[in-house]
Amino acid sequence: MLQSASEPPPHNAAPTVEAASPLPPAYPMLERPPPDDDPDGTFRALLDELDPSLSGGDDGEIPIPFIEHQLAQCFDAMIVGLAALDTASVDGMALPASQSSITLPLRQVADRGILPTHLLAVSTPDRPQKVVLVHGIVFVSQCTTPTLPQQRGAASESQDALALPIVRATLPSLPGFYALLAYMYLPRASTLLNALFPQALPSPLPLPLSGDGLSPAHVSPATRLHLATHLLAHAQEATTPTTTPPMPIGVAYLQNAATRVRDVSKTALALGMYRPELWDLLDFAWALVMCALGMALDSERGEDLDGWWWDGQPGGDGEEGMRVWVP
Repeated sequence: MLQSASEPPPHNAAPTVEAASPLPPAYPMLERPPPDDDPDGTFRALLDELDPSLSGGDDGEIPIPFIEHQLAQCFDAMIVGLAALDTASVDGMALPASQSSITLPLRQVADRGILPTHLLAVSTPDRPQKVVLVHGIVFVSQCTTPTLPQQRGAASESQDALALPIVRATLPSLPGFYALLAYMYLPRASTLLNALFPQALPSPLPLPLSGDGLSPAHVSPATRLHLATHLLAHAQEATTPTTTPPMPIGVAYLQNAATRVRDVSKTALALGMYRPELWDLLDFAWALVMCALGMALDSERGEDLDGWWWDGQPGGDGEEGMRVWVP
């Protein structure tokens, strides 16, 4: 589990709240899917379609928390299994639409770990088709689309190749998919935040966790401001000063970061990702980059933004989002 740094001490004074400037028009709020009132029930239904034995079969239902615990325990073995298959012969090759399965050679290694069960043929608007190996149980623990065919039996130790069903997916962003794939296998706040903002946030992240997901309600305004300030500082350090076109230092970097968050969000929508923890985390990441962007722009105008945090959420009755003053 991710170790969290100590939270700053609570302030005695209640936060002062003021209306903030509206978000830049290029950055509307992230779209979220309709809430899933029973994500564990969704997971079980997907497991039953994939392989009824995974959720207990005729022996009775296995509790979902136990399944999720076992998945976490199998992380290392699954990563070993992904590396045990050689995809070089098909990487970058357009697989015919009529082809429903593929046989891949197994590397001659002492430990094959837990081998993958499906091959995703991922297409995006601007990149060639990419083949991606996945474990079906990991995929359906987070995603509803595309539908995976039932798993086949595991390979024996004597086999030198493995046949996998091909599943096609058309997605908005391949980098966005890779960020989400990492999160599927290791569903922690640090996994996704570090993919969205590489080397830009402190380590370990000072974030309280709810299970393996972020609980934004438990992140103090002071901690949020600390992370946004850290992100802005990294953006400014990573920016080469230029006068053409004139732009506050770090803004272009933060705009690219906002685009990454948006692309990941759109890809998550296309995959039918149903866990509320993921969407809370994406909202948090979006608010983080919006806060850093607002600080960069307001600093250029000479405004003192120390102590402000953009909460990233619109108010009721069409109100704008709020800035929260942290004394």
